[in-house]
This record gives sequence, structure tokens and C-alpha cells, in this order.
Amino acid sequence: MNQHSETAQTNEQTYAESQQFEQSASGSPSGRGLTTADIADGRQSTDREPTTDEHADHLLPEERLTSLREQWSGIQTSFVDEPKSSVEKADELVADVIQTLAKRFAEERDTLERQWSGGGDASTEDLRRALQHYRSFFERLLAA
Repeated sequence: MNQHSETAQTNEQTYAESQQFEQSASGSPSGRGLTTADIADGRQSTDREPTTDEHADHLLPEERLTSLREQWSGIQTSFVDEPKSSVEKADELVADVIQTLAKRFAEERDTLERQWSGGGDASTEDLRRALQHYRSFFERLLAA
């Protein structure tokens, strides 16, 4: 395959991914995707997939990480032609990741609280893993 064909194929793929991202990003009052300002104001999108089977080393499943990296690549590629739109899409993608992570931690907390409210106790091992998860996430936030 020559360089022109490879470039055309890459551009088509990037365009398709950006179209898919635009279609999937909805939830803010403006009709665009959820933004970091929306999250700061307490608004949330209800169409995000729950993340319950993540690997301990990753905050998100590998498939989701791959998808997010591809979306970012499309955003970055479109910057030259559409800088304002690229920045808006970047904000929406970051908001999506923040919301997904917040939901994941909330789900884990809810699981522990259900154990406590049901008359049972969460095991020390469950609590140790939860605290390690929080510590790991906290350290990653501070390192960013």
C-alpha cells in the first residue's frame, strides 16, 4: 500500500471515529456532549456504560482505554482544521472519563455500603482493597 492510500485510509478512519464520538457525546444543556463545567455543576449524563470488571492495575477496562486513545487521536488530528471544535471535543472526552471514574468509585462504595446495611460486615480484605484503590487513584491525580 502506498503512502497516499495509507494516509487516505487513516483520514477516513479518523473521520469515522470523530463522527462516532460526536454521536455518542450528548448530555449537556447545549445539546453537545457533557463538559467538565457540567460535572462541576453536578450535571451528569445517563447514557454512559457502567464499568464493573476493570483490571486492578487500570482504572478502566483495556477496551475502553483503547477506545479513548483512538478518540483522543481523532481529536488531536482534527485540531489543524477545526481547533475550536477539537478543544470542545477534548473537554467532552475528559468529562466523560471523569464521570466514568466517579461512577466506578460510587459503585464500589455502594457495594460496601450494601454489605454494611444488610447486617453484614465488609471483610477487612475488601476494605483493604478499596483503600488501596482509592490511594492509587489519589496518587495518580496528584501526579498529573
